[in-house]
Amino acid sequence: MKAALSIGGLLLTSALITSTIRSQVVISEIGFDSKDQWIEIYNPTQKTFTLTGWSIYQATLTKNKPQNYWFGFPKGTQIDGGAFLRVHWLSPIKPSTKTDLYTGNTVFHFLFGLFAESLDPSKGALALMNTQSNTKMNTASSFKDWVSWGTSGFKRETLAGVNNLWLKNSFAPVPSGTPLPSLAYDYSTLGKIHSGKEWFLDGTPTPGKGNTGGAFVKTYGTSCNSGLSTLANLTAIGIPASGAKNFSVGIDRTLSPQEFAIFFVGPKPGNGAAKIFACSYWLDPLSPVIIGLLPKVGGQARFPLNASAIANFSGVHVYMTMGVVIPGTNKAGLTNGLEIQFGK
Repeated sequence: MKAALSIGGLLLTSALITSTIRSQVVISEIGFDSKDQWIEIYNPTQKTFTLTGWSIYQATLTKNKPQNYWFGFPKGTQIDGGAFLRVHWLSPIKPSTKTDLYTGNTVFHFLFGLFAESLDPSKGALALMNTQSNTKMNTASSFKDWVSWGTSGFKRETLAGVNNLWLKNSFAPVPSGTPLPSLAYDYSTLGKIHSGKEWFLDGTPTPGKGNTGGAFVKTYGTSCNSGLSTLANLTAIGIPASGAKNFSVGIDRTLSPQEFAIFFVGPKPGNGAAKIFACSYWLDPLSPVIIGLLPKVGGQARFPLNASAIANFSGVHVYMTMGVVIPGTNKAGLTNGLEIQFGK
């Protein structure tokens, strides 16, 4: 798990399987478009999961008054191992498939005769529960996943907190703009208590797929130390996916006041045969590269990208390595390489 997180945690299935906090089906993505609202559920296991007896809980604040609704999964509803199920919210009944389920749009299609509300992009909450019994709707162990957006403090949110499913006073960002982005779960933070920080706005919704838009980070090669006191490795934090809040690459340790970091970015990888500072250089020496000095902030040499910057690199595929040097000496080193694909 630590190795996966050190390169951004972008191996979706394996990261989910190794999570010790949410080991069953999870809410993966939420679509707010008024013409087709949906809730995507993902099965991270390798076995078919049956949702018979499970329900989706919806908490709202209509005119600042809390409302609560439940949709019960029909008997026999299943999600194959590693697959997604999109629940079309308040959509007229259609024949269900392995990938799509339609809730219906009348009071008779929801539990306890309470009906439901449209998914409000400004604020709301959803939960997965392993019950359809009204006597267990206030039982903490019935809650298996939770997400709040826009605000916190929804009824039953504290019950999700009991199971370490949600961090108190936490909430995901508010979808806005035209068209409305989806609210997507960032899998790079698995292994922590679920919170609003793990959700991001995705301008390129991916129902039926993982929330990376094709984005990935892969490490290759090895780091080399030529006189430095400590080896420097190149790591990535976060997902370079459209809509992700933060993504950065940089040195995995604090630099000394004498050390400086240099980055190299190119279109092709190297095999390590070329040498710089007597260390393997992990870019193609015959291809053009961008070279620059990486500023140190608090001793950290990292290259951060916010959501708008990531969007500008949509679809870009690059390779990167870095060097650490102490000017005026023969002490230097090169990091491993990273292959980076920015999501579309």
